Amino acid sequence: FELLEKAHKLAQKENLNVVVGSVLSSDFFYHEYPDSWKIWSDFEVKAIEMETSQLYTLGLRDQVECLSILTVSDHIPKGLHATHEEREKGFSAMAKLALDTISS
Repeated sequence: FELLEKAHKLAQKENLNVVVGSVLSSDFFYHEYPDSWKIWSDFEVKAIEMETSQLYTLGLRDQVECLSILTVSDHIPKGLHATHEEREKGFSAMAKLALDTISS
């Protein structure tokens, strides 16, 4: 958990709002049952996204460290969506955190 710990400490130092936890890798956004996310909330899954599972699978296969750092753009239960400006600012902070993590 070295990369995770390093990223978390850097995020705290920069006063970034971070949450560490499990995510579900799925094509949920195209799911025919829009409320299927509810079962995963019972398991304290923090987010649904589409790539983390593959990232960790390839990392394990190639024996390299990896870390999924995500920015939330949509809050499915509340029907909220980030604006273009919010996405740009949030994604920039995430990219900076990722670069700082691997370069420190």
